[in-house]
Amino acid sequence: MTHFKPNESVFTLTTVRVRRTPGFENKGPEDVIAELPLDTRGTVVDGPQMANGLLWWQIHTRTAAGEILGWMAQSSFEGRPLLASVETGTPSPVAPTGKFSTGERVFAASFVNLRRTPGYVGKTSDDILAEIPYGQPATVVDSTPQNADELIWWRVDYTNPDRQRFTGWTAESASNGAQLLTKEEPPPLATPQPPVFKTYRVGDAVCNISLAAVNVRKSPGFRNKEAGDVVALIPSKTVLRLLDGPREADGLFWWRVQGQVADQILDGWMAEVSPNGIRLLAPALFRNAIAVNIPFHGNHRVSQLWGDNPDFYRQFPYDGVPLRGHNGIDFAMPIGTPLLTADSGRILTVGASPSGFGNWVMVDHRWGQSVYAHMHRVTVREGQSVERGDVLGESGNSGTSTGPHLHFSIRINPYFRADGWGGYCDPLPFMEADKLNIPAGIRGEDELREILPPSPPPIEEPGRPLP
Repeated sequence: MTHFKPNESVFTLTTVRVRRTPGFENKGPEDVIAELPLDTRGTVVDGPQMANGLLWWQIHTRTAAGEILGWMAQSSFEGRPLLASVETGTPSPVAPTGKFSTGERVFAASFVNLRRTPGYVGKTSDDILAEIPYGQPATVVDSTPQNADELIWWRVDYTNPDRQRFTGWTAESASNGAQLLTKEEPPPLATPQPPVFKTYRVGDAVCNISLAAVNVRKSPGFRNKEAGDVVALIPSKTVLRLLDGPREADGLFWWRVQGQVADQILDGWMAEVSPNGIRLLAPALFRNAIAVNIPFHGNHRVSQLWGDNPDFYRQFPYDGVPLRGHNGIDFAMPIGTPLLTADSGRILTVGASPSGFGNWVMVDHRWGQSVYAHMHRVTVREGQSVERGDVLGESGNSGTSTGPHLHFSIRINPYFRADGWGGYCDPLPFMEADKLNIPAGIRGEDELREILPPSPPPIEEPGRPLP
């Protein structure tokens, strides 16, 4: 990598964040001094310094807002150059080119957030001016797009159904390549089809992933059964083989399993998930692999447990099936609390839903996914690798939150979204529960409910995929 010299002139190749000190991990929002746009000129004052695997330089710049002195990374976490030399004759950066022109009418190919500035990393929830629904038109204001956070952004005008006009920035496509803006009006949304049950296959090796022994029965179902219907108890972590299934009975999906406990060969029917959403079956390779880190430092109390408030949550469906209760754990905490990834993995989604989870992150792990919702600020980008305990951003009160808190959920692969829990399962069995602050009598504590009533989850509607 090229090293700059003291007093050398450099310029930015994209929007670059200026920091008070080198590095980006475990930093508070006050560490960011400014965000400099494409082709901002500056002078090298000090450096380089290595921090968080990146090379950092102290740069002095003059902007319309005044003089700025701070540290910038020479390249991004993904290896993309952020700074280049003027003195060595490096060609000026080419502004991103897109398919739209000034005054052109474009359409939202999904629910698209209209932002105050280009980019989505490190932004608070008030950066979103409006949400453009699927199929709604907007007008391109400037034919020169901007690069930010590895995406191309366009400045557009949008008027909502209440005749309110907004001007802001939208991405041309998502980080996964899905188009967000199109020239042609997108087709009407197709009628959702019934969900297809696809989790395990006959012959798969599975295990009892729960912490307790589980009943194995002569036939699927658990209601109105004679005592002799229970064949045996399968201890925790027992490896099993699937022989048949799935069969639906009493609102659950059942599999015929075979396994050995001591010297006895057991053969019977076992539910994939318990009636209250405890995950019972998981792939055998996950038997000792799921250990979920508490997603923050400190002693923040649990304000809502898994399965709480079923009467409130049944009004919200996943894939057309009403929720059976709260499908996560809520932790009450002050806005700005650093949030930590529950396990090593990759950032799958950074979302912003003003009418749902607010700012939220989904991390993909070897065993499934974890979700962190109602965040104040997200400081990671999609595709980024993270280690267990890395900072994802800050807790907040964004979206339809009824008070500052973190909504935390996990899914274990494979899962079925239409199981009444959105495919999620109770994370508590996989956490160090003795380290959690769970108030006594939380399930019926009226005083606690008045402090932090349940928050609505995202609304299911055509064109808006639920997390």
